[in-house]
Amino acid sequence: MKFIHASDLHLDSPLRGLDTYEEAPKDMIRSATRDAVERMVDLAIEEKVTFIVLSGDLADGDWKDSQTMLWLTNQFRRLLEQDIIVYTIKGNHDAQNNLSKYITQLENVKEFPDKPTTFSDPENKYAIHGQSYPSREVNENLVKEYPAAIDDIFNIGILHTNLTGSTEHDNYAPTSLDELKSKKYEYWALGHVHNRQIVHEYPHIVYPGNTQGRNIRETGEKGCYLVNVDDDYVSNIVFVPLQVVKWEKLEIKSEPEDDVSTLIKKVNSGLSKLVSGNEESLTVVRITIHGQNREYGRLEKPTEIEDFKNSIRDYANSIPNPIWIEKIKLELKASIDIKSLKNSDTLLGDLLRLTGEIGDDPEQLRDLISDDIKTFREKAALVIGRTEKDLDDTDLLKYYLERAESILVSHIMGVDQ
Repeated sequence: MKFIHASDLHLDSPLRGLDTYEEAPKDMIRSATRDAVERMVDLAIEEKVTFIVLSGDLADGDWKDSQTMLWLTNQFRRLLEQDIIVYTIKGNHDAQNNLSKYITQLENVKEFPDKPTTFSDPENKYAIHGQSYPSREVNENLVKEYPAAIDDIFNIGILHTNLTGSTEHDNYAPTSLDELKSKKYEYWALGHVHNRQIVHEYPHIVYPGNTQGRNIRETGEKGCYLVNVDDDYVSNIVFVPLQVVKWEKLEIKSEPEDDVSTLIKKVNSGLSKLVSGNEESLTVVRITIHGQNREYGRLEKPTEIEDFKNSIRDYANSIPNPIWIEKIKLELKASIDIKSLKNSDTLLGDLLRLTGEIGDDPEQLRDLISDDIKTFREKAALVIGRTEKDLDDTDLLKYYLERAESILVSHIMGVDQ
């Protein structure tokens, strides 16, 4: 017996902020969640699986119109034609989705109600135990009421939970590894956490992650697990990538002796390695360049910055594999020994010691953007707020203070002006 375990489809999830990029491949990115699901259905048919388990969040809230529901119904109908069953639960995002009731009218779609329930197939010797969320926020441990395992067949538990305590996700339906193991199921099909992870083997406790990354916080391959079962035992489990758009971060370190030309070569080399072998999906890349650079002054000038970024984008456009540069962030500093200057008996040393004291004191950092400087705070919020920066985050404020420090020192010392 074979089955697919997937979760967190987030079909037609809104891609916030995409419209700010005129050159973005918007249509491809917007349709990516659908395309990934279509690939999953193709895989199920090709592999002749018995069923698919979907561990919640098919939708990203209530679908605004019926088009998403109709599209997904057509995909599930393809599975029906091949006698492939779909078992699904509602998670925190789709608990209140009213249109999903039409999907369950298909005889091959089994949606768990909002109480512990078991669907079993004696002929194929498996049982699936699960429960949908009754509302968006579920703070109690649902596992306690899950049914006992059925003897002599393969038992699967399906649950939308933050088992691993991921700080990136709300702590819904909390439970523990020991509690899951105590149920004596052979496989736990988990959802909610978007990073794939095999938490435990025998019994298998598995997060497949989401089927398609939706933003730069969801990097790398996304997809599902294809599971083989022999004699009520997981004989093989393989991750299968489904993503149509792969989000990636490229970190480049500049050394003090590097110049602008060297940086461009480093970035271009990194881009080539990043997309190597990835012909099947679009790679969306955010590049961050940090460290000291001896031509730092050049890359503080708007025209030089623009030329630098255009050079990188031109190279990316020349790569045969599909790639789009989402953003290029420069976090460079001058090739100056700040530590020695800070210890010097000079006016600049006094200034650096003062900024150092401020950086080490969270209260003084917050005072930098207190309400007394209302105009600055409002203007900063307009610019920084669009990039989801928190002006009350002291680590972020310290970073900006250090950047200002580096700019100031380079100008005073006349570095590469």
